[in-house]
Amino acid sequence: MSFKAVSPNIWDRTLRGMSRNAQVVLFYVATCPARTGEGLYRLADVQITVDTGLPLDDVHAALDELEGVELVNYDRDAEVVLYRRGLVDAPLKHGKINRQTGERKRNSAMTPAVRKFCAVPDTPLKVAAYELACAYSPDFADEIRVADLYLARQLAARSVACEACGEQVHAVNRSMDGTDICDECVWGTEDEFKDDPEVDDALLSALANPSTR
Repeated sequence: MSFKAVSPNIWDRTLRGMSRNAQVVLFYVATCPARTGEGLYRLADVQITVDTGLPLDDVHAALDELEGVELVNYDRDAEVVLYRRGLVDAPLKHGKINRQTGERKRNSAMTPAVRKFCAVPDTPLKVAAYELACAYSPDFADEIRVADLYLARQLAARSVACEACGEQVHAVNRSMDGTDICDECVWGTEDEFKDDPEVDDALLSALANPSTR
């Protein structure tokens, strides 16, 4: 049976202060064979008991303890877990923009990762995973926002303030500095820079096409 590697940063002051059961469950969630690199995947609580030997009540208590310090989220109904350090320790992003073509080199791991994300049952944890992706892997966030219908519906129903103009909008784009800006402001930003001789075509292309960021 193969297990996943984890960052040594996992062993911090927060984890050292937690119960032994919480430590065992966290390491299981971070390393078990079912885990995806991005951290969102199916995991039955009874499977944790089988592999760790902990009683089910202890597993639930450990998951609640881990959720309290924002290391893990668990949806018992959908049997889906979110290991919140997944994208923190190993961000998933495309390569650099080619200055001549304006295109970015695509990460070959992106498509399989998006496919695995979409295969996870519908759960509010997809929104939580998306928010983590926005912070640590914007390229992955752009991909799953378009590919996953459940996530797209949840985001479309949510009103967000554009951080450029302040308007409440349903559809926003993640800018290169990590802020949410509406489509109108994206195009306005492109118009601002298009006559600037110091801004190259690759940057203009990124401004005009948020999905390439």
